[in-house]
Amino acid sequence: MKCLSKNWVIVALAATGLFLQACTHEGKSYSVPGGANSSSATSPTAPAALPYYGVVDRRDCETVGGWVMNSAKPEEGLKVELYVDDKLIETLPAQTVRQDLTNKVGTGRYGFSFKIPASYKDEKQHEIRVKVVGENYTVPFFEGVFSNFVCKP
Repeated sequence: MKCLSKNWVIVALAATGLFLQACTHEGKSYSVPGGANSSSATSPTAPAALPYYGVVDRRDCETVGGWVMNSAKPEEGLKVELYVDDKLIETLPAQTVRQDLTNKVGTGRYGFSFKIPASYKDEKQHEIRVKVVGENYTVPFFEGVFSNFVCKP
């Protein structure tokens, strides 16, 4: 979370309407998958990138959180689904105000936060996915935030 709140660099909305973004963490720059600075955006034969951008930037034994937006329709809200071990756990709107995005990215109302159910705090390994409802888009995990977890009761 410190990286996000201190080091997000919003580059610009390109003439093509694709959203560019990167985060610098410990001297390295990471692009969000599918961004305009990826090779798929410059290759004339590559398929068009999905319009979704965002990351899961928090995952501990209590919550899974992050943000996601549709850059083609930044004013439109999205719903996201939390899956644990490929089982749908919860669906909620990605509409929480993110201070690190406010006045920098669209409306800034793209945040989501899921509570980890107590039944998964069983000292066994579990895998998390967050997907945009009705789309074949899984929100990527930020560098250093992992999709698998083991939590004690």
